[in-house]
Amino acid sequence: MKKIFTLLSVAAFSATFAQTQIINTNETLTSAVIQPITTSGVATETATYSQVSTDEIAATTGVLSCSSLTLPIQLSRVYDLQAEFGLNEAFTPTHIDVSGRPQAGAAVEGYLYQYNGSDFGGDLLAAEDFEELPAYGSYTSSTNQDAQWVQVEMYDTVEIPAGTKFATSLVMIISGSANNYANSFIPWQNADATETKPAYFGGPYGTCYIDANGNWVNPKPQFNTGTYQMKVTGTFESLGTVELGGAALKAYPNPATTEINIALEGSNVSGVEITDVTGRVVSSQSVKGNKVNVANLSKGVYFLRVKDDKGVTRIQKFIKK
Repeated sequence: MKKIFTLLSVAAFSATFAQTQIINTNETLTSAVIQPITTSGVATETATYSQVSTDEIAATTGVLSCSSLTLPIQLSRVYDLQAEFGLNEAFTPTHIDVSGRPQAGAAVEGYLYQYNGSDFGGDLLAAEDFEELPAYGSYTSSTNQDAQWVQVEMYDTVEIPAGTKFATSLVMIISGSANNYANSFIPWQNADATETKPAYFGGPYGTCYIDANGNWVNPKPQFNTGTYQMKVTGTFESLGTVELGGAALKAYPNPATTEINIALEGSNVSGVEITDVTGRVVSSQSVKGNKVNVANLSKGVYFLRVKDDKGVTRIQKFIKK
């Protein structure tokens, strides 16, 4: 599948200039990035850690902007199949979803990486720990649209090996207010969603990010604001279609003692399985009144697998007290 020309050509022609600007900007903001957001909810000029001009960012939007430069950014999220989801088989991603506001001419490109590092979940991930996989996807918008979930279809079939840590990664342009956000896809916090893991800025196709060395940086500790919503859907041989990283499944209390209440946003529950940390199914049951019985489980860590009436499974880790 041919990659979208606009983003990658912009990255190629702008990379040298962009890196110089970003390095100089970071040098002046090194001691300022930890400054708090103002009480009015708007970041001060010195707190706009990724900026290359004086644009201010509303703290409630969680938007990274390169201001007057039309440059690609790369937004990524790392997943651990075993530790996060208790899955011990290969995974084939089919599409990546991201919450944001597409503007006319916006293009979003999707990539997959294998993550070989040990700092997953930290604030700074080394660029050399990411190995790009042979997969590509894209989304384009012809009109300005409201904030929504956007689906980036992966055109290539790539199997993520069992037990692997991997990253979904999206490249997009945020042209900034000086350009009226032309051709921009603006990452946007979904007011009804909850961040389940950090998102990171950085990558070989993004020329606007915090760290001048190209490391992947989680901006939330510095920005102290909204979350970047990303999730991935794909297939497992034994489970069929599975969504990883979304917040559609609500399960509580956690830790649990006798039962867990569950709810699925936008769909109905058709079946539930509980597995232990090895992936072995320890309970399979129908749901009555959206409650799952866990009274007979021994104390420990488990994974709740909830399948909806459309055949999609979502997984949540929980503790039995």
